[in-house]
Amino acid sequence: FERALAALAGRRFTASSSGQTVDARRALRESMSTGGVTMTVPTRERAERVFRTCVLVDVSQSVLDAVDRRFLLSVLDALVAAGRSTRVFFFDTDVREVTPAFESSRGDPAAALESAEVAWGGGTRIGSSLAAVRERWPDTVDRRTVSLVVSDGLEVGELDELKRAAAWLSRRARSVLWLNPLATSTAWEPTCRGMAAVDPYID
Repeated sequence: FERALAALAGRRFTASSSGQTVDARRALRESMSTGGVTMTVPTRERAERVFRTCVLVDVSQSVLDAVDRRFLLSVLDALVAAGRSTRVFFFDTDVREVTPAFESSRGDPAAALESAEVAWGGGTRIGSSLAAVRERWPDTVDRRTVSLVVSDGLEVGELDELKRAAAWLSRRARSVLWLNPLATSTAWEPTCRGMAAVDPYID
């Protein structure tokens, strides 16, 4: 999962046909089969293994009924620990950053939740929450950041606001991934009003 989120170059190199750096070791190895004559100039690039992530977690009642809360918190704790920069936001009808709670309670997700003083459950205003992130934390998302949204897409706010916010997130982030807990069903389709609105903007 962390490799899938990777958006920044790590320390290791990987072979690449369009890399900017000559892979001298591979060129030397390949030349052994041609009597020491280099027939091609292989290139390499840094493997993408480091990630910056903005995680937006829907903590409305409908989501909490569909996910294992302890598992979700454990994943968030691991992402904060492993990423170069991982910022976590909880939202329902409002949004708040809870990254400091996970940083101060590393390895103890339950304590992080208690420290965050977040009330779980309620309705969901996804569009206004994304808009609030844009306005209150403008440096959170950039072209090096993967935005990860955990939500069932059940929007109770205005669809136009949700579309505008999703379009901004799509333009601003390196990629937008959406984890919908209802999608574990083989019969699920993104047809509810919120998911249908954001579907064109999800990578």
